[in-house]
Amino acid sequence: MKNSILLFLIVIFFIICTPFKVICSENGSHLLIDAAAEGNIREMDKLIERGIKVDSPEEEAGMTALMAAALFDKTQSIVFLLNKGANIHARSKVGQTALMYAARIGSSKSIQILLDNKADIHVRDYDFGITPLMMASIYNNVNAIKTLIDNGSDIEARDKEGSTALMIAAYNGNSRAIQVLLDNNANIHAQNKKGRTALMLAAYAGQGQAIQTLLYNKADIHARDEQGVTALMWAAFAGHSNEVKILLENKANPYARSNIGMTALDIAQEKKYTEIVRLLKKYSMN
Repeated sequence: MKNSILLFLIVIFFIICTPFKVICSENGSHLLIDAAAEGNIREMDKLIERGIKVDSPEEEAGMTALMAAALFDKTQSIVFLLNKGANIHARSKVGQTALMYAARIGSSKSIQILLDNKADIHVRDYDFGITPLMMASIYNNVNAIKTLIDNGSDIEARDKEGSTALMIAAYNGNSRAIQVLLDNNANIHAQNKKGRTALMLAAYAGQGQAIQTLLYNKADIHARDEQGVTALMWAAFAGHSNEVKILLENKANPYARSNIGMTALDIAQEKKYTEIVRLLKKYSMN
């Protein structure tokens, strides 16, 4: 008897779910998201008509159809979903919005559509306090950076570490983003919570081209962080011989000492970076 009841329930499940499978699997959100990512308006319309909620997130990351449309630069999907009442302020599990996804892939058109529909240009993610402008700077998306700045993005906004979009671009070695930000009056001398400048972050990360771009724009090569450490010391600490050479060629001071009295040479010797030791000794003798 129990087996007969179980079989009956299974049959009923398949009878109900086969024609309307979207309602029986994660509320069909993944199907709507897939359609949005593909730009399939007809399929999205059909799914919404069947009862799929336009803002239903997928389970793993909490992404909605609107976010997927932004991430895959499907502007028609974005417009369609907004017309269907999609929440432009909805967030993923890490706090990212559709605008952040658009900034991530660098789609100026998608960004503009979202902003024209009142997307929050100053929104921040949950983990790092990153804004859409910072997101565009991470991925070196120059056109997105320009569009966001033109629409009033705060170029000096800080993340949870006190870093600006310029610092983030420098750390990631994104010279084109650096130049666009500086052309729009980003503060090249700004320091994060630990007193580190964009130049120091580029030096620590081994981003030679970014260092050259910053120095061309008059970054202070002698600036010090809260520990008294210079960009040259950070490059030496991280073992980046090419960046040490660039900084030395641009008159970085090899004799400068940190708050605990260490020079870049002391740091390189302690870490046994033989090529950096050679470079620093060479320039110290000149």
